[in-house]
Amino acid sequence: MKNQIQTTAIAIALCMFTFFTKAQSQTVNIALTLPADTIGACESNVYALSFSGATGARVVITASLSNAPAANCSNVSPIYLDFIAASNNVSNVVTYNNGQTMSFTVTNNNAVTLSYHAFIDCSIISDTTQGNSNINFVQTFTDSSATNYTLSVNNQGSVHASLNVQIPTLVALSSNLNQVAY
Repeated sequence: MKNQIQTTAIAIALCMFTFFTKAQSQTVNIALTLPADTIGACESNVYALSFSGATGARVVITASLSNAPAANCSNVSPIYLDFIAASNNVSNVVTYNNGQTMSFTVTNNNAVTLSYHAFIDCSIISDTTQGNSNINFVQTFTDSSATNYTLSVNNQGSVHASLNVQIPTLVALSSNLNQVAY
């Protein structure tokens, strides 16, 4: 009986420690710089981020499109995050999940800077002319390390949406104009 009480007390203490550790996770604000022009499909959209004070964080950026028509190329992701450059205190930059996810490790508390392309494939162009669209490019920032930092983008939470992705307007949609003979 005495061992059971001690075991229960230790379990309760561990649960409380875990709860308070999670509740007290440190918030790190990421300053996200948006592309100079309006974000668009078939364009090189360059994003840059900077922050400090997140040693050991494994930052994960997950990208998606909302309100997008089905891509014309079903085997390919319509989004590809492509690493450009980073400061010396960033390591292990990896792109995976068909390019929709990029992650990196922060090696110290110094200022982190990282830039990347967010390519939105032309395959999301539908058969109707759009130009301006209601398609949104959404990026979610999380920390997958044991430290469990809470990441906030521009002091507005962990999700950033670039609204109304620009879509090129197709002028000649007739398939007989694009026939090729061999």
